[in-house]
Amino acid sequence: MGNPVGVFTDGEVKKLHAKHKAQLKKHILRHIQTSAEIRRIISADPTLLTSHPRIRKILRKKAGALHKRLHKRQRKAKKK
Repeated sequence: MGNPVGVFTDGEVKKLHAKHKAQLKKHILRHIQTSAEIRRIISADPTLLTSHPRIRKILRKKAGALHKRLHKRQRKAKKK
């Protein structure tokens, strides 16, 4: 498995059982999602997330409908 979420080195988690590695990974992901410190870093430089191709693809898929609606509204406003 290697290091959970890239926080610890391979050597640091090598002796952990698979169950403990999964528990550690879940704990780290929870902190990534809820940490105010991490949110401040990401809000200061959002390219940290959007430069990753898979993350960008997911975000484009999820935000695509809103993006299209905003373009339609903008076109309607220009016509008036």
